[in-house]
Amino acid sequence: MPLKKSKVFQEKKDSKTEFQLKIQSYINSSYSLIVPVKDDTVIFIKDPVNGDNIKLKVNTQEYYEFLERLIGYGLEQKLDKDFAWAGQFGNRYNESWVQYKNNKTKQGE
Repeated sequence: MPLKKSKVFQEKKDSKTEFQLKIQSYINSSYSLIVPVKDDTVIFIKDPVNGDNIKLKVNTQEYYEFLERLIGYGLEQKLDKDFAWAGQFGNRYNESWVQYKNNKTKQGE
């Protein structure tokens, strides 16, 4: 009786990059990217690239540029959910997000 050949184990490599996996983990996470503070003119948003909490003034150019970058990463639905959640702590958060999305929609027409 011939001996069985042992199977060669080949490790399967994920087709996604490390960056894509990191972004996907933020999308699937139940933790919010947004950290509301008492003064609703300021907001902390977690940067998914390096994990830092970025302090931003709401309704500033820097704030909108950061949101644009996060949307570019594919986090728009996550931001929708997180801003709705953060809205309970300060109306300005959700209002600024809705206003931003409305402006982006008008620009796209």
